[in-house]
Amino acid sequence: MAENLTSLIPIDLKRRAKDIINKAALIASDAEKLNVKVIFGHNNRNTRQDKAFIKAIKNHSNVTLCQANNKSELINVSQLRNLAFQQVDTELIVLLDVDIFPDFALFMRCANEILNQSAPFHILPCLYLTKYGTDYLRKKTSIEGLKEKYFSFSRKEFLHLACPSSIVVMKSSDYREIKGFNPAFNGHGYEDFDFLLRLAERYNRINKSADFC
Repeated sequence: MAENLTSLIPIDLKRRAKDIINKAALIASDAEKLNVKVIFGHNNRNTRQDKAFIKAIKNHSNVTLCQANNKSELINVSQLRNLAFQQVDTELIVLLDVDIFPDFALFMRCANEILNQSAPFHILPCLYLTKYGTDYLRKKTSIEGLKEKYFSFSRKEFLHLACPSSIVVMKSSDYREIKGFNPAFNGHGYEDFDFLLRLAERYNRINKSADFC
């Protein structure tokens, strides 16, 4: 199953370079343990940080690096996801952001449900953590322990719960059919809503109304 799943992750080191490099290396290592492929869509601004990123992930056998050279001040996540998708050779993909604390076993269960036709795709909710929550996860607890905190109504660990495009498990053919992300969304915002709505519409999972927008 794992060999049929590829993770697509956009990387732009315009901001938080050190943090992103460390998280990218951790995701690559976790995916490698379960034989999940990772493709980084990397906007290479040719900085010292970009060179450090390439060095940090180059020894992972499961990683493919696709590079763009967009010098814009804005980060175009859509462009980077679409760039990474060009190298996909598996039936299924999982869309991730580098900030995700990944549970690849969960992603593979979702992928298996898609293969078994139990669901056409999965959009998984993300808990956004405070700095305290991030440190707590890294140093004192597990994912399950953090979930227990959330359902016990503890709030100092969490900012909010959302369903962005950060964790979407889906068929590669669907990504291709809906033409991926729209690169006209340059900078932060709305490219994920646009993509998810088009994906849901493909399977008649939404009903548009006059006041939909």
